[in-house]
Amino acid sequence: MFRPSSRNKDATMATILLLIFIDIVDSGIDGWSFHIRGVKALYQSIAQSNSHGNDEMDRGEAALELRTFIVRQLSLIETLGATFSDSISLSECYIVNQSILHKESIVRSFLGCPEYLLRAIWFLSNQRVVLMESRRHDDADMSGHVQDTVVMLELANGFDCFAWASSCQQPRAPSPAKTNHLFMLAQAYKCATLLYGRQALGAETWDDEHLLSQLLELAEFLQHDATLFKCLLWPIFIAGLASKAHRQQEAVTESLRRLWDLTNCLNVIGASKILRNFWGKNKQAGDQMRAMPKLEGLAHGWLLI
Repeated sequence: MFRPSSRNKDATMATILLLIFIDIVDSGIDGWSFHIRGVKALYQSIAQSNSHGNDEMDRGEAALELRTFIVRQLSLIETLGATFSDSISLSECYIVNQSILHKESIVRSFLGCPEYLLRAIWFLSNQRVVLMESRRHDDADMSGHVQDTVVMLELANGFDCFAWASSCQQPRAPSPAKTNHLFMLAQAYKCATLLYGRQALGAETWDDEHLLSQLLELAEFLQHDATLFKCLLWPIFIAGLASKAHRQQEAVTESLRRLWDLTNCLNVIGASKILRNFWGKNKQAGDQMRAMPKLEGLAHGWLLI
């Protein structure tokens, strides 16, 4: 008696997920957050049902695979969607759920972002909000929050992109060329994560030129791999926010143009408009304006993935 209900919930969850992606493509803004609430409610309902042992068949491989996929996409959407908001994301409980942490494949790796780095982005995003509030209220714990953020940046910097890329390959038929491309994809997310965390700190002592140059070079190379290049909107957007020189901005614009050609996704148009406005304000303000001074209002509501 429980199986039809469970299957209906699985189908409903899959439908909601599809609506999320349709909404992303059609509008690129706002609606995705409402769909996420429905997914969360359904997921929690099923988790509670399973905890009471109401449906042993519901733990089958097909149902588990479907829920694993949905929860991973939920984590991606909510984590990256919150990186420019002014509220703390609560999605980490989905990311670290041990029942879904098995060996990654490229299909299940958050559109190319390794889980480890996604969790780092989640932490840095929340720390950005905490630091913002601490500055506003002259919080005595400010130095502790800064130190926690610095520690996370060090951990993210130590992430082994090659090991991750190798783990995504089929052990019986590994492809050195594919491993190299996956390595560059992970490295691009790593560079973007470090740039995001540094700029969220608001410190002016960081030398971001090396990271930015590396990220732009990786994006340029990965244009030759359309499948992986489609994963790079968030890293490219972060690179755009860190770009001060005209040549850097041109490289970002070219990458966005290539993404639009491949995806026709309105999120790319949104990212381009945000960056053009940001660069214009930066140029007018000159040295008085630093890269990403107010993340919380920069791309509010946009899901740049």
